[in-house]
Amino acid sequence: MRSACYYRRFRRLPLAAYTAICLCASILICKFFILRNIEGSRIKFTKDDPPKMINLTVDFMLEPPIESNDHNIQVLVMVVTHPKEYHTRQEIRNSWGNNSEYDNRTTKVLFLMGRPASTSELASILIESNNYKDLVVAEMDEGYYSLSLKTYAMLYYKGTRYKETKCLVKADSDNVLMLYNYERLCEENKAPLILGKCNIQKRVLRTISKWAVPEYVYSANEYPLYCSTGTYVFLGRDLPRKLLVAAANSLFTISSNFRMLPEDVIWTGILAENAKPKEIMSSMLSTSEDGYLVEYKFFNILLGLFLLFLIICAIVQQSIYNKKTRIFKESLDEALRLGIVRRIDRSEMEPSHEQPPIFTTGTLASL
Repeated sequence: MRSACYYRRFRRLPLAAYTAICLCASILICKFFILRNIEGSRIKFTKDDPPKMINLTVDFMLEPPIESNDHNIQVLVMVVTHPKEYHTRQEIRNSWGNNSEYDNRTTKVLFLMGRPASTSELASILIESNNYKDLVVAEMDEGYYSLSLKTYAMLYYKGTRYKETKCLVKADSDNVLMLYNYERLCEENKAPLILGKCNIQKRVLRTISKWAVPEYVYSANEYPLYCSTGTYVFLGRDLPRKLLVAAANSLFTISSNFRMLPEDVIWTGILAENAKPKEIMSSMLSTSEDGYLVEYKFFNILLGLFLLFLIICAIVQQSIYNKKTRIFKESLDEALRLGIVRRIDRSEMEPSHEQPPIFTTGTLASL
């Protein structure tokens, strides 16, 4: 019969699984709560927001030349990117942004960014622009709170360079676009429209997060209907101009707080109310085919599955432990009843025994 030392050692086995579960749960809590709060602490809204007019004319320090056949372009895709994201742009050029993936007679893909932060970045951008001729660099700083200005620059660029283009597609660099779908959407729908994921929650977040907005910036409890997604479409030759006019007659031109509202809320919601386009949800805007560059939340999924696996293992281990404990106790009770083992009081133990057995066999007891 195994001693109680084994019983105690075996009892420790489930603790490893419990510890791993607690560790994974702690990681999830840190990721979804603590890190979110840290991000939220970067909010730059200020109660002191004196009116300061911005320049409504956008200068571009770098842009590709307008080609002779560009008047045929019906779908202009502008990918919002950062000067440092060279490899991301290369992935796009080699995948969904490759000429083989769309009709380059009527569709054009360009990359929009703010000014480079250093001379070395500028030198790299100049080389890249010379090689690919698809970079549009606006005279504005990069940053999360500059996204609404970059969309303004995008609308301005389309309205001044591609006036006859029917569809302007705004895309984030971590999205995948099936451009044939966009060509079809542009051809089949009537303007003015904003296409995107528009059936979302409109409640204004007040808690600490990157998207929290205080009441002194936006007092309503809900945003107007808007399209929240990494990709959406402005459909209509005149729609960008109407949105620019709406921006010129709004707080966008004088309030930095207003410009720091979520970019999609501003352009597809608040300002779009004045331009009066319809907003439609479409499931054809992006995809996640293998080999394409998409930002997935694999870490969260795998961590959740691993946590579930550990919980199942812990339950199974606990079940085995309970079963073995029950068998051990039943066997011990039976052995005590038959006199095979007997209990030893601590007063009977010799002082020299460092780890005396709790039970001993009847043979040893008779010596």
